[in-house]
Amino acid sequence: MSVINVLHIIETLEPGGAEGLLVHILKNLDRNRFSPKVVCLFNQTALKTELDKAGIPVFCIHMKNPYGWWNAIISLYKLIKREKTNIVHTHLFFANIYGRIAARMAGVRTIFTTLHNPDYTYEDNGRLTYKIRKIIDRYSGRICNTDFIAVSNFVKKDFEKQLGFKNIKVLYNCIEPSIFRPMSKDDANCKRLELGFKEDDLVLINIGRLHPQKGQLCLIEAFKLLNKSAENCKLIILGKGHMEPELRRKVEEYNLGDQVIFLKDRADVPSILVACNIFVFPSIYEGFGIALIEAMASGLAIVASNIESLREIIDDARNGILIEKENHMKLAEAISMLIKDEKMRLSLGEMARKKAFEMFGIKEYVKKLEALYMKEAFV
Repeated sequence: MSVINVLHIIETLEPGGAEGLLVHILKNLDRNRFSPKVVCLFNQTALKTELDKAGIPVFCIHMKNPYGWWNAIISLYKLIKREKTNIVHTHLFFANIYGRIAARMAGVRTIFTTLHNPDYTYEDNGRLTYKIRKIIDRYSGRICNTDFIAVSNFVKKDFEKQLGFKNIKVLYNCIEPSIFRPMSKDDANCKRLELGFKEDDLVLINIGRLHPQKGQLCLIEAFKLLNKSAENCKLIILGKGHMEPELRRKVEEYNLGDQVIFLKDRADVPSILVACNIFVFPSIYEGFGIALIEAMASGLAIVASNIESLREIIDDARNGILIEKENHMKLAEAISMLIKDEKMRLSLGEMARKKAFEMFGIKEYVKKLEALYMKEAFV
């Protein structure tokens, strides 16, 4: 049987949830059956080095802006034909639109799109551009795609309702378990010192883009309440985004500059996680939350919003605590409870770690993805 050529199309290869997940998946794909390649639309390719080391070809069509649709489609069409592509798999909006149209023009019979976020329920701004975007996504997907993969049941239901997509399979996001291993106490303390913390500090961490969706303003409000009763409590906000200036202003307004640090573009996230005590994830909505399962795999106690997609991951009071979204007082209460009860904190962290390894390991994910590829490639 000949090797199946699979081309993944994504907007960039900058560090992020979808981008990092793609890199890990392709590195684990069976090369005896599949030949994976990646093309990104924009010249932002920080993760290219990892794919190069794994022997996975990476192409870039060097788009100057996301609306140069005709040149993008033609460039992708030529690349798809040249690489004798059997399966095209797209990720994120512009890559989805241009990739699926180019694939259909090139005669590719099997076209997948991974649906990462409930885009059309929570990001409706009422503008004409949004409505046009939704129409283009709906009809290009219905006409071109043979298959869709949703990262959670919540995302699946959202796209069925909003765009009328059919044939959506659910594959939960996954992690590479070997990356997230407990550190010795000495190593963890060294990382704490490197970050400017003391050995006995209680460190909270939030990871995600700095965006209203992620609830970091609510987290800072909650931390202000905590700081009154837990002076050794510290907070790391790890990520980048347009809300950074606003978040920094709020930290300064509350005189929390000595307790809150902002980090971004870190290659040592696994070691930072295991040097912390509690992972806080106060998102207003999520497609799934890769950062959450990374924190679970690191053995951290979890406090997260009680929203549908996160209920697919966290069993309340068993491997984490779920609280009402956008309620900083409830958030502060839950964190305070874990600060005071070390036994509960450690127990929740251990159960979270167990679930992360049992349900969200990359090997099981790749087996399911390969089975989908094999099934659809030979229909």
